[in-house]
Amino acid sequence: MTLRSRSLLQLSRCLLIVAVVGCWRPALAQDALATCDCQRDCQDRRDPAASLDFDNEEHRLWYELRFWQGACDDRLSWCFSGDDWYDLMSEVLERLSAAAQVEFCPRLWSLGQLIGHEWARDNAVRRIDTDDLEDWQEAILESDELPATLTRIEGAVADRLR
Repeated sequence: MTLRSRSLLQLSRCLLIVAVVGCWRPALAQDALATCDCQRDCQDRRDPAASLDFDNEEHRLWYELRFWQGACDDRLSWCFSGDDWYDLMSEVLERLSAAAQVEFCPRLWSLGQLIGHEWARDNAVRRIDTDDLEDWQEAILESDELPATLTRIEGAVADRLR
């Protein structure tokens, strides 16, 4: 595959992600051939917290900063920076064909909203904990059968949230 055809393939994948996730950042000439990155391209474009209610400000911060961005700040006690859902989505989607990205991008997005919103709640009331989150992230990243893995995790999350 030539450099030009690889670049066009990367661009088409990015445009598919943009269409599915609903975000767009005007591309500069040098960005036009870059691989689409969910965090870079979609952060602040489609707000994962827009339609959600939060228990308090700390719940919102854990969800928006730590879960989606992997970041901490002084308003979050006992917070350690680490893996984030945008990176997980990017890593999974870049392994897939453009057609598969159309199917899995919205599923990963919705699953991230469900898991992250519950995980970010106070430890005394949350029904999804860090062990669950880490197990599910690992299962998704290591999956050779993504549809079955996502279906299994979606079922486990639904059971926890009943």
